[in-house]
Amino acid sequence: MSLSYSETILPHAQLLALLDYDPATGLFRRNGKLRGLVDKDGYTMVWLMGHRYRAGRLAWFYVHGTWPSSEIDHKNRVRSDDRICNLRDVDHATNASNKEVPRSGYLYYLKTRGKWAVWIKQKYVGTYSTVEEAQQARDQYLLSHGPTMGMETDDEYGKEFRHA
Repeated sequence: MSLSYSETILPHAQLLALLDYDPATGLFRRNGKLRGLVDKDGYTMVWLMGHRYRAGRLAWFYVHGTWPSSEIDHKNRVRSDDRICNLRDVDHATNASNKEVPRSGYLYYLKTRGKWAVWIKQKYVGTYSTVEEAQQARDQYLLSHGPTMGMETDDEYGKEFRHA
């Protein structure tokens, strides 16, 4: 991943002079005041010298003195948790593999699209207009892939959908 323009123009010494970063909390401050707002995707964004930075990337640069070589992964999957112990510099495939499995284990509602999606053991089955269609697709998938497919989960939400 190449650096963004805003990353190329910010020298490490200048970042250290402008902001204070607490690695234990993941928070940035300037003159004692907190800096950063959480965006619509859940990432903390920090404005500095007229440019917007993701706090995780900024924290990495602050602590290590170099920008991340690829993507910043939040180990605990909380996008606004920018403690340095929660961040790692990984390639896209590794970052993508750290996505949370849907809470139901099978069905979840896509609020922005008004549809139901089916995921089984991190496999995308499809998106459906109604919960009934999604349940039918789930059942067909489970039947075609064996009786124990996905039954290992102890997820309480999955249990209620499994028998729906």
